[in-house]
Amino acid sequence: YRFMGLMLYDSLINWDLTSPDKPSGLIPGLAESWEVNPADKTKWTFKLRKGVKFHDGSDFNADAVIFNMERLFNDKAPQYSARMVSLVNFRLPSYKSVKKIDDYTVEFETKTPDAFWPYQICYILFASPKGWEAAGKSWEEFAKKPSGTGPWKLTALKARELAEMVPNKDYWDKKLVPKLDKVTLIPMPDPSARTA
Repeated sequence: YRFMGLMLYDSLINWDLTSPDKPSGLIPGLAESWEVNPADKTKWTFKLRKGVKFHDGSDFNADAVIFNMERLFNDKAPQYSARMVSLVNFRLPSYKSVKKIDDYTVEFETKTPDAFWPYQICYILFASPKGWEAAGKSWEEFAKKPSGTGPWKLTALKARELAEMVPNKDYWDKKLVPKLDKVTLIPMPDPSARTA
């Protein structure tokens, strides 16, 4: 999640990681704004950021939000991923449903009023529906060539050896477009090897 997820993907609400000397708060991510319905505090309206593209060039919109939530919460959906469910769903105990209001607005409903909903939804990283289809509707194949909206794009992956990424020059937050030419991540599960 920290070493690749936040580099390749965004959430509707992101953590503010700009300061090394203060706790991280929440900032707009793929959602420009969110608010609880004053008449029904189980309903949250999220206004989505327009003009955001996945790495494969497809649009991020309300349909992509629905697709990703069904990947986690609808075991009848073709994109349902039991593996992702085991990694993420425990972070969203309040989730009940989501519906599309228009192309750039969604409404989430929680099981009960929950002021912590923004802190829960920030753990859902959004993947491209088009990228999943291009991967033969297989999340295992998608993982080899992922398509998110994040500031980095994966260019090479060798299981248990390395992951290489280059900047996403079209990243929606221009001040966070990476300035490096490339990043190579090398997994080292052994603590002694990491220390050496």
